[in-house]
Amino acid sequence: MSGNRFPCFLIGLGLGSAFGLLVAPKRGDETRADLRRGAQEGRDFVVRNSDELRKAANEALDLGKEAAEAQRSHLESALVAGMEAYRKAAGGHW
Repeated sequence: MSGNRFPCFLIGLGLGSAFGLLVAPKRGDETRADLRRGAQEGRDFVVRNSDELRKAANEALDLGKEAAEAQRSHLESALVAGMEAYRKAAGGHW
């Protein structure tokens, strides 16, 4: 049974190729030029958007650093206030 499938495949391949050549909207060189142009536009799009994404990531990183520094400052103030409160409560023996 598998011996009968291969000739059918070859016939289908030939008919599909012939049909494709008959109904193709453009010549091969025009199609290749369109594909090259589309690939270049895609590459430009990726490069353009990757720069924007990089900028957005750097801005987010800067905001994160600022937020972390603010939290560190608040935590440090709370720690100092807690230590002073402990010293007062312990009678200055710390």
